[in-house]
Amino acid sequence: MLKKIIGIKSVGRFRDCRPKGNIEFRRNNLIFGGNGQGKTTLCAVLRSLAANDPRYLTERQTKGSTDAPEVHLRTDAGQLLFKNGRWDAEYPTIVIYDSEFVHENIYAGELVGHDHKRKLYRVMVGEKGVELATEIDELDTSGREIAADVSDKKKAVAALVPTGVTLEQFIALEDEENLEESIAAKLSEVNALKQAGNIQAKPLLSKTGIPSFPDDFGTVLSSTVPATVDNVEATLQQHLDAHTSGLSFEWLAQGYRRQKGEACPFCAQSTRDIELVESYPHLFGEDYRSLKELAQKLHRSLEIISPAVLINLDKTGGNQTLCDFWSQFVELKLDELSFREEILEPLSDVHETAISLVNKKIAAPLEVIGTTREYEQLRKSVEQVNEQLREYNQQIDQANAIIQQRKEATKSGNLAEEELTLRRLEAAKLRHSENGKKSVGELEDCLQRKKDHEDEKRTKREELKTYSETTFGNYGRRINELLENFGADFQISNIKPKFVGGHPSSNYSLLINDEEISIGDAKTPRGEPAFRSTLSSGDKSSLALAFFIAQLEQQPNLQDMTVVFDDPFSSQDRSRRKYTQQLIVRKAVEVKQTIVVSHDPNFLKDILGLLPAAETKVLELTRVGKCGGTIAESDLNTATQEAFFRDVSNLKAYLENGEGKRITIARTIRPVLEAHLNRVLSNQFADKDWLGDMISKIRDSQDPSPLVEHKAELAELEDINDYSKVFHHDQSDAADETIDQTELTAYVKRTLRVVGSV
Repeated sequence: MLKKIIGIKSVGRFRDCRPKGNIEFRRNNLIFGGNGQGKTTLCAVLRSLAANDPRYLTERQTKGSTDAPEVHLRTDAGQLLFKNGRWDAEYPTIVIYDSEFVHENIYAGELVGHDHKRKLYRVMVGEKGVELATEIDELDTSGREIAADVSDKKKAVAALVPTGVTLEQFIALEDEENLEESIAAKLSEVNALKQAGNIQAKPLLSKTGIPSFPDDFGTVLSSTVPATVDNVEATLQQHLDAHTSGLSFEWLAQGYRRQKGEACPFCAQSTRDIELVESYPHLFGEDYRSLKELAQKLHRSLEIISPAVLINLDKTGGNQTLCDFWSQFVELKLDELSFREEILEPLSDVHETAISLVNKKIAAPLEVIGTTREYEQLRKSVEQVNEQLREYNQQIDQANAIIQQRKEATKSGNLAEEELTLRRLEAAKLRHSENGKKSVGELEDCLQRKKDHEDEKRTKREELKTYSETTFGNYGRRINELLENFGADFQISNIKPKFVGGHPSSNYSLLINDEEISIGDAKTPRGEPAFRSTLSSGDKSSLALAFFIAQLEQQPNLQDMTVVFDDPFSSQDRSRRKYTQQLIVRKAVEVKQTIVVSHDPNFLKDILGLLPAAETKVLELTRVGKCGGTIAESDLNTATQEAFFRDVSNLKAYLENGEGKRITIARTIRPVLEAHLNRVLSNQFADKDWLGDMISKIRDSQDPSPLVEHKAELAELEDINDYSKVFHHDQSDAADETIDQTELTAYVKRTLRVVGSV
């Protein structure tokens, strides 16, 4: 509980306030202060303490003072000090009803803005609701951070995503076995489809012919004719060697076949009974010719392995060129074959050796040429070469089968589809690379955090919504109960929480004559019924106080609260004066401490009569020389009697010396006239009557009422009332600049004339 104001320095009216005397606070405290005496500043000090917010003090630093604001208070728990721009301890159990509360939470001027609806929401839901709303706000903040993190992670992954693949598709791509091989194969398919025309036109690989070695090679070379005379052939050869220079059996065979009769072509002697000549039919007959022809045929059959023929069998060069083309589209396995070294040269050697042997046979058909070993060696050499050629041709067949498949595939292939498949395979490779797995993993973790965060926020919102709807229902019923007790002719309806853009807010309607009217906002066009056009200033003040009371009653620690009321009756109709006082007294019983600040000593005096004297302290805000405002003990009985004379004195000081702020002087006119009429016409007016009510009663009075005597003043009273009443609606000091000094001076003089002080 607040116990005492020890000092206030350089804050508003309090230039250097060091109160003295018996000014210690009690449970109930009534503080009287005229306009401009520091009531608003005192509330700012308490609000700064409650909110632990130095701005309420620093923005009110005393004009012309170079000293920083300082405040020194005492509570039942110890000292509280504001110095160097901060409080040294917290004291959050203070709630304040004043124009600041109204303007911040209920309405400003004639309008209920969106900020009012949001702040009113917090007022209505209380500590628990504010805690939930704060948690949601914090979740919104952290949600934005998570969303930014998700965006960054998505950008990192998106940098890996190839054209034609969405981010979602990329993330969902599964790893595959042999992915590199699949990509290579698909790339080959795509390239093939791009060159489909060339593929269809390009021929298959060519196989190489396989030369054969004559099967009868050995048979022909080893064939002969059985001789009828032993060694006849040898004898004949000796004869030729002895009598010719290298003539062959063929020469003899030709002579034998062309000889006429039995005479020798050279000597004409008879060849009959010559043993050597008689062997000629055996040597140069049909068998001989047959042997010679076989040898010549063998010679021709060996042409297949001659270099001139072999060179035409070479397809390796053309195949290599084709392989270079086809290897773009298919994977070919074709061993390199050096035709010259591996085929041509070995077979040429075989050909040369075989031809040499055959030539010998042709020259000597009856002789056995070569050996079985030589025959087999030549045959084996050819077979070795042919084995290489068969293996080569087998690879050609396999390659052609693959090439043919590619040819068939390009006939019906869809390039766009295959390119898409290729992109997805390449994307899968990137997706499951080390960088891809890391980036996607971080994104998925971040997305899961976002989901968990959104689930948590959704749960909190549902909890807050349920709590708010229950609280708002209770709140609305209590406000309407208070308005009814105030005697208001309107209610509120359809009060409910709203969550605009994810932020909690509130909304309600006015119910007037059973017709629901929107409270509207700054965008509500003129001419359309709304808060500003359907409620009087008194109605608005009553509604604001009802909101405050309903909110106060929701406090879970109400019994520990210090409640401050600053001019709670300001701008309200006098008919609501008594219930306002009763509310304050009733709340004083429920809370730890009450402070009521007012410019109206009569209002405070009525409250004083309802409170326990031992628990109630009366104080007054006054001006003391250079120290500015201060606080002192006061007597409301004296204050109520002296208020009239003090106000008159202030009007005189303005009239004579221009002292006082214009707005303060303008607001003093009406209370002076009301007090004057109450003094001179005692017991003729009710406590709730204002100047306008008094003027009406004088106008309507009939004899023998003493009011009749004052009908002569009606015109003057009406003029002064019409002028002064507007200044009681605008509570801001900004109005001071708009008041015409000459006009104000004239009305002050007329007021003093009415009360007999001029």
